[in-house]
Amino acid sequence: MTELDLDFFPEILNFLNSHKEPFLMSELATFLNLENNDTTCEQLIDLLVGEALAYFIPNEEEEELWISRQAFFTNKTFSIQISEYELKNKIFIQGSRFLPFTNIDNNFQATKILYNGKEIEKTATFMPFERVTSFYFLSTENNISHTLCEESEKNIEIFSQSEDDYSYNANFEVQAWNFEEIYENIYKTQKDKYQNNEKTIKLFVKIVDWHQGIFEILNQKVPEPSNQQVEDWFNAFESGVRTSLKILNVYATTYEIISFAFFIYSELLFTKKPIPMELFFENKDIFSIKPYGIEEKFWISDEEIPVPEKWMSYPMDINDPIEGFFINKNTPITNRSLHHLITDYLRENYATRFDKEVKENFTKELAELSFSKISEIEKENIEKIINYAYDDMAESYNPFTDQVLKEVREDLIIFYKDILKQYTKINKYKLQTQDLEHQSALVLNQITLKVLQAFDFISSIEEVDYEYLPILSLSMENLAYVFADMKVEITNKITDISKT
Repeated sequence: MTELDLDFFPEILNFLNSHKEPFLMSELATFLNLENNDTTCEQLIDLLVGEALAYFIPNEEEEELWISRQAFFTNKTFSIQISEYELKNKIFIQGSRFLPFTNIDNNFQATKILYNGKEIEKTATFMPFERVTSFYFLSTENNISHTLCEESEKNIEIFSQSEDDYSYNANFEVQAWNFEEIYENIYKTQKDKYQNNEKTIKLFVKIVDWHQGIFEILNQKVPEPSNQQVEDWFNAFESGVRTSLKILNVYATTYEIISFAFFIYSELLFTKKPIPMELFFENKDIFSIKPYGIEEKFWISDEEIPVPEKWMSYPMDINDPIEGFFINKNTPITNRSLHHLITDYLRENYATRFDKEVKENFTKELAELSFSKISEIEKENIEKIINYAYDDMAESYNPFTDQVLKEVREDLIIFYKDILKQYTKINKYKLQTQDLEHQSALVLNQITLKVLQAFDFISSIEEVDYEYLPILSLSMENLAYVFADMKVEITNKITDISKT
């Protein structure tokens, strides 16, 4: 994120929640007390579109109109298909079916579903992981696991006790809603469907309040579309998703991509005879969850996920004296990571920390670790920057209050220094991200991001969060194993270059 993003993001959300819509970009700039010029508007547009905060409304006026997701999605209606399992158990499992229409900032517990003006009570069902994934068809297995753990402590116990075959041997508690009254009413009004042995039914859902996550099941029959209408809806949805993937940045989530698709083709997708989105994924394999570095991502099934143009995606501040210097050298050193590098060094050299030679050794070691070649002017600049940070910390560091984080930091620093060495090699041989095979550049990008985020976490950790330190250590240990393969490929590539 840019400096503008970091400074104004909360105020932008405040504007979108309180301002009359649709709105002009000049109104947003004025609200933020920013100069209303092309540069400001371009930065705001990049943020609104990139983060899927608001959408542009085509119009014939000179100045562009914009609308927030809250204003756009509230009062829209869509349809869902109820499975045979849900009918049999008289429940509804949200899964991925509400995903494009949900405020992702709300968790499952915050979602409310109404029927005849009353909130429907929640319940639970138990099912194997494989069946759970059929409902969460737009989620990665990792995200599904997190969702299950957030919904029930019983699921945490199952995951902690099970091996890799948990998806076949355990039944997980899945949160649901009690739809018994709804299904009984539908049975009374749509007897023909049941008499014809229909195993599924469709329901109309209204988005009552997007921001609060409130939905309502409507008491009206979903019209049966013709085969051509189904195909037209499928084509519109596919076009919308493909367009979203082109417009939104590569880091956009599944939720942002599909939400944007429903906006782009709203007139074709929000129809009087809407097609349940899940039918598309049951019948088409155009899009899927694919390997994405060390993670997974929603993408086009028969296309490769693009290689990132940059080695780093961590939001370093170009205007900061420390981060600005290192980002220009393609070196992932932030204020917080430098803070912990110095802390680790002070812990080992506490008694002699004020000695000139000790301080110079730290600066020399860091320069050798981070740069293959550096000019005299750059050397003076880095010495000035690091010495200032070093002197400040040398005065305040107390090893006796540093017991909790000491071991976690030691292991993290060892891993981090290894990463810095690889960036030094990359910079020395001027490797580009596309020089590495498969998704290796993406893997390095993601590992770097997670390590820098780990420094952020331990920099601001409070005592109540100490219980997460073992999890952090385990996560970094797993990343180190992945990174070991990454180093081999970088070494092999450099060897090939050296031979030419």
